[in-house]
Amino acid sequence: MAELQKKRLQDLLNRQHQRLQVLAAIKAKTDLRANMPFFDVKYRFADEEETGRIEAILGGLSYKLPGRIDTAALSGTKVDKPTYQGQAWICFLGGSETLLHIFIQGRIDDILRDIDDWQALSHAILLLLGDYRHLIFLDDDGSITEAEIPSTDDSAAT
Repeated sequence: MAELQKKRLQDLLNRQHQRLQVLAAIKAKTDLRANMPFFDVKYRFADEEETGRIEAILGGLSYKLPGRIDTAALSGTKVDKPTYQGQAWICFLGGSETLLHIFIQGRIDDILRDIDDWQALSHAILLLLGDYRHLIFLDDDGSITEAEIPSTDDSAAT
């Protein structure tokens, strides 16, 4: 009987934690919309399927430290200005735990125009290009690295 009660209590705590995470994400998204001029015109949030795909790709990358991608493992190229154009996903590699799971899509030129706003939220930002095979890593020291994501079974299947 006591084990059943412990299990039920743990289930209730897990559901409460999930609800709090959802509320934190809603608040963070509302704050982003309120604080970024023309957010709804230039950007959109990832849906659940896109979020899962992006998190799988980010989880497969090599990190030196939390929020610090091992750019040497990517065989990337440092550039002064990104050469890629088109759509990209903004992936925050620092900031709040909630922010780490919020992904925003926009045009690279819009993202770069608003870069000061994005970097105020996170010290390091990764732009995952729309092809899900290339990335641009914007480090807080101002360096920009373009790279192709190493192929894995998960990213190759998608």
